[in-house]
Amino acid sequence: MEQGIMYIVAGIIMIAAFCLGKFVFPATQGAINSVLNLLSSYPMLLKWGTSACQYIAQYFSDISGEEKNKKAAEIIMQVATEVGIAITEEQARAIAQAAYESLKQGVEESEKEGGDDSKGVEVNA
Repeated sequence: MEQGIMYIVAGIIMIAAFCLGKFVFPATQGAINSVLNLLSSYPMLLKWGTSACQYIAQYFSDISGEEKNKKAAEIIMQVATEVGIAITEEQARAIAQAAYESLKQGVEESEKEGGDDSKGVEVNA
């Protein structure tokens, strides 16, 4: 009786391992590859996002922040599609938000550097 139960458990384990190897692991590999491809192209996408944010800040100052984010995501998705990178709208919005934060941080750092330089410069005559 115990030996029969062991064979049944071993058979179920083998069937589960076969199903995992046949169906789950190949799908997982595809998902991992798509994420790695997106991460490898992330610096390029961030540059596009930065350019889109600068463009929107310059030409669309009359719309709200959420609409600006949506417009930047549309521009990023359009450029990514032209290049052949498949991204979702959520990914494009995240890239636009990261680009905006990067721009904002760069402006704050340049203001701090400019303020420190102007105060610390002395001319000795």
